[in-house]
Amino acid sequence: MGCGNSSTAAPPPTRQDRTDGNRNTNTNTNTNTNADTNTNYNTNTNTTSIQYPDDNAIYGYDLYEDDNKKKTGDGGSGGGGEDTTDGTTTTNTNINEMQYDDAGYYGETDKEKNEMELFDEGEKEEKDNGAGVVEKQEEETNVEEKEEEGINVEQNREESQLEPEPTMEEIDVTPPAPVDDTNVTEDKGEPEPTAEEADVIPPPPVDDVVNEGGNDVVREDTTDRGTTGGFAQTSTGLMSQFHDFRVSSDDEAGERRPSVSSGELYTDPEFGLHDAITDASTTQNLAWKRPIEISSNPKLFSDGTTRYDIGQGGAGTCWFLSTVANISEHKALLNQVIPEDAYMVETEAYDGVFHARFWRFGKWEDVYIDDFLPIIHDTKPWGARSATDDNEFWVCLLEKAFARYHGSYNAVYGGQPGDAYLALTGGVAERIDFEDSDDKPRKIFSRIRNAVNSGAHVTCVVPDEFNKVYGLVGGHAYSLTGAAQTKGVSLLRIRNPWGNTEWTGDWSDGSSQWDGVSNDEVPRAVIDDGEFWICLDDFMTYFSQTTICALTPDFDMDGSSDSLNYVTNMYGEWQGETAAGYKNRLLNPRYLFTVPDTETEAAVVVQLIQRRENRQVDNFQVRCDLYKVLADSGESAVLEMMGDHTNSYCPEAQCSFRHKVTPGTYAIVPSTVDAGQEKPFLIRVFSSCSVSTVRELPRSHKVMACEQETSFTHDGENYPLSYCQSVHGQWKAGVNSGGQISHRDSHASNPQIVISVTQQTPIVLHVVQEQCEPRMPIGLRLYPTGNAPLDIDEIYDLYDDAIKDTDGAQSKFVQSWDVDARYMLQPGEYNLTLHMDAPDAEKTFALIVKSSAPVDVRGYQTGL
Repeated sequence: MGCGNSSTAAPPPTRQDRTDGNRNTNTNTNTNTNADTNTNYNTNTNTTSIQYPDDNAIYGYDLYEDDNKKKTGDGGSGGGGEDTTDGTTTTNTNINEMQYDDAGYYGETDKEKNEMELFDEGEKEEKDNGAGVVEKQEEETNVEEKEEEGINVEQNREESQLEPEPTMEEIDVTPPAPVDDTNVTEDKGEPEPTAEEADVIPPPPVDDVVNEGGNDVVREDTTDRGTTGGFAQTSTGLMSQFHDFRVSSDDEAGERRPSVSSGELYTDPEFGLHDAITDASTTQNLAWKRPIEISSNPKLFSDGTTRYDIGQGGAGTCWFLSTVANISEHKALLNQVIPEDAYMVETEAYDGVFHARFWRFGKWEDVYIDDFLPIIHDTKPWGARSATDDNEFWVCLLEKAFARYHGSYNAVYGGQPGDAYLALTGGVAERIDFEDSDDKPRKIFSRIRNAVNSGAHVTCVVPDEFNKVYGLVGGHAYSLTGAAQTKGVSLLRIRNPWGNTEWTGDWSDGSSQWDGVSNDEVPRAVIDDGEFWICLDDFMTYFSQTTICALTPDFDMDGSSDSLNYVTNMYGEWQGETAAGYKNRLLNPRYLFTVPDTETEAAVVVQLIQRRENRQVDNFQVRCDLYKVLADSGESAVLEMMGDHTNSYCPEAQCSFRHKVTPGTYAIVPSTVDAGQEKPFLIRVFSSCSVSTVRELPRSHKVMACEQETSFTHDGENYPLSYCQSVHGQWKAGVNSGGQISHRDSHASNPQIVISVTQQTPIVLHVVQEQCEPRMPIGLRLYPTGNAPLDIDEIYDLYDDAIKDTDGAQSKFVQSWDVDARYMLQPGEYNLTLHMDAPDAEKTFALIVKSSAPVDVRGYQTGL
């Protein structure tokens, strides 16, 4: 350990034991939060270790005794939970190694994982040296597709019908005719996500299947919908607008409060004990009772709420409860989840109903349950309970409502704190994986400290390998509640949602490291209440990740929320041919928005939320790409990919991507890895300014794309590419599709573009073709003349004088969606001739010209 060991045992804390906790004492204010979340992995499900005197049954939870202090081992059924023992003796039984599965859940047993069938056996992940950090071990990262996209035409002459390279003797002309560019280079294409790029699971190879439908699409509606939306301010101060691009909305009517006759108590006929807990071996030891049956003075809240109220029980919901603990001291947030009239047990209006609200898919949804709870030992809640007052029931009832919302307690075993935060606030969460992060520990500490100090909510996770190490629980999610520095040591305050079982290493309760440090300098309580301090070095060693949650994104990743106070919500769906997958990414749904000219540069966070019917298994691998619209002719559009190397597919309910944008129009394209995966989704765009003209890119548009390129480096000097121009065209049979140079009678009819340069400047050319099969080989050659159109004799005369690009090549001939070339041009005029392989081949294309200085671009024989 880098930063003594000590441990103390104490009874559960009372409210008077805590002097540094801020309780939320006002819970009668209803507010609405409309924000968003990020993609994050974690979590688990383990729970409290509580001793009850009259039962020694173990329900899949493992305890052991060490110096009269209870510690909980690996969770069994449901990934952990409350255990019961006989008086002062604890037993160590059924120790099941927790595992981290493909969905990023902690605490799932083998039995439960088999029941959930998260992934096919062939897709199972393996632990990385047992460290609890998982990476997909797939050697074939789309190698086949890369090879397909990089077809060398010279090696496939028969299929492509390319002519063999002519010799000087074969071409009987004077001067000798130039030869065809048959050395077609490999397509650099769009890189497939690798294991490093795709945070968790790289997509499998996808067959390169020709789109036989050509430009036909399922839906011919080409109207620009969604332009009528406007921003409205929410109760949290965010400016929000909504646009729905689905063919038909699948929204259902909200749940209504049950009608209960006077003098009766509500009973939910669809959520009894055996519906709520599907494991018969657990329910046989449980009773189904109301708070009024186990408490003489039941209440929803006792003196407000605080994080110390949270005590995890037999359900594997640490990922959920660690987040509940974080919002418990923020009354506005908690009041959204538990409204003013949620539970009337202390009044004459008591009817056995508890009301909670959870955020899902862009809106708050009401959940009504009866107040029956799973009870063990006659009077003790089996699930979550108040760790500070046996008469307080808000924690028990909220956990049950969350279970009812998802179908059962079993359905909420294992999860991710970021997803819990989304459900409880509608906010944004971001996970930091320590092993994968390039950030140094000091930067991570600074970010966490800033987040805590600015009111964000933070959770963290211990991987399986450190189970029972210095009192830690492996595969378990904790709340992170504070940060401090003393004696030159950086410290983090962490809380176990069990309400006990703490870290026993350096800087633990009662440790000698605290000598000379006053409670005023670093507030602490030397009791086993689940909360402890740990130094940064040990935190980085024994914890694997942390999740930072806030109502708006932390764009610059400094730990504080940024002023991204505008939220544009776009509902869409992958359906039919718009469920195009990664291979045909631009055939997926495409939505446009405009950044106003008043902004020089704006921060944007794009979040994709997929709708899930079953939170444990209904996860597609998804990503969301942002493109800048470089040119739009009204019938075709050229898009420039932004952040391709930072986006990755992930099997998460939510994922987010950051971008810096300048004024202009942008296209958002969400996609799944595999084609044919259909479901609704919600895109949320957080921006520092209002965006406008939100609409769908018409399906009739022919779409082309190129890589983002903002600068050009030549001979050690970097040039910004500040200017961008475009020429649209179409090769048409019998008109301007002249083929290669050997086709003497037709080659000169190909598109020719004149580029006029007034001062030395780098030029970057992108020739892009419509992204529909077949993908054609495209060639280009730049001649030192401004004449256009050139005839074949002029082309022959100039052929050997063609300008060399920065790689020393005089021509390019590539089978690719995007053929690029780079030149350093002196002042003068140049003729760029574009061609395909054989005459009469047809394809829509566009030329993008980027430069550091202004240039003039004129198109001839473009086919338009």
